[in-house]
Amino acid sequence: MQIPFNTGNFDLSIDFELNEDTKDKVLKSGAIYIVQRDGASKAYLDLCGVENDKGKKQLPKTNDDGSEWTRKSLPYSAENADAMVAAFIKALKPYGTATITASEHVSGAEVSPMKRATEFVDSLLGNAQNEATLRQFLSMYDAKAADADREGLIEIANANGVGKAKPKAA
Repeated sequence: MQIPFNTGNFDLSIDFELNEDTKDKVLKSGAIYIVQRDGASKAYLDLCGVENDKGKKQLPKTNDDGSEWTRKSLPYSAENADAMVAAFIKALKPYGTATITASEHVSGAEVSPMKRATEFVDSLLGNAQNEATLRQFLSMYDAKAADADREGLIEIANANGVGKAKPKAA
């Protein structure tokens, strides 16, 4: 894969041959970037955009009540979910066919499963007895846990939904 890249005063041309075990990660990261940049940006412009003085659509700076506009300013409803799905499908069409569903995001659930798994594994490493218990527990999901390094343990925990979010501060 060839990647043109600039940073500061440097134009780089990167000829990148991916390791077999990282191809899925790179593909997923690229897809997430496209979904965030093209999908979400275009969807919010379609759903919430306002015309500026030059006739170009832009996101509003404030809500009707004068508060700062954010993506959370668009409330969840079945109608808005349908509109969001349609806007994403339209925005992602140049890349291929997307099947998209929507449900309400519950505030406070922002802690990713990977972060929960990482915190869980890290909380048990460093103490031989806790680490042995961790490896035994994760071996119920994947026998490789017995010999896995930290990253491997985190991957196994994440793949199996292990770890829990900290309760939200009151």
